[in-house]
Amino acid sequence: MDESVTGLDVRYFNIPPENIVLLKSILESYDELGTIRTIDKLRGDIAILSLPDLKSTLDGLLNSIQDELKLTPREAPTNLGPDWFLQEI
Repeated sequence: MDESVTGLDVRYFNIPPENIVLLKSILESYDELGTIRTIDKLRGDIAILSLPDLKSTLDGLLNSIQDELKLTPREAPTNLGPDWFLQEI
């Protein structure tokens, strides 16, 4: 996804699949802080989309839970199309 077109900050992570729902619940408890999108539910590849203005707040939250949830930053997958976040999983 081209962040310059969408205006969103997009970050990619790997997380144990069993922790995806917990991470989603945590993000949803912070109104409009970020949206999680699952790229590969079996491998635990996810993306978190947020507004650039919320980057530091989101960073603080992710840093505080990354060890407990085993959240690992990763590079953007190269096989994603321009509208991957709208596709059905």
